[in-house]
Amino acid sequence: SLWIRFINFIIDTILWLLITFILTIPLDVTDGFQKLLGFINMFFAFISYYFILEATYGKTVGKYSPKSKVVTRSGDKPSKTEIMRRTFSKLIPFDRVSFFFSLNFHDRLSDTTVVRD
Repeated sequence: SLWIRFINFIIDTILWLLITFILTIPLDVTDGFQKLLGFINMFFAFISYYFILEATYGKTVGKYSPKSKVVTRSGDKPSKTEIMRRTFSKLIPFDRVSFFFSLNFHDRLSDTTVVRD
């Protein structure tokens, strides 16, 4: 449902930002180059968080509470390629809120969906 996906999104975003913060602490982000490294770190933390968890477990931490998981449209376990497409599709501007409008860009572009576990 819309609200379950929204809760998944909030939990996953908080965890991703927490991971990014922890990984960025050693960087002195006061000069331009270090800020660039911080943004690169943020990007790789995002890709790693979603890809590793969804490819390995079929779900992110945010999907554990409501007991939902990622599957293909036919209900099978997605391949790593489909998960990678799904992960990179989440970088499309406005994708993070597209589920409010039943667009779900990352679902459509990767031929996956989220179902109750």
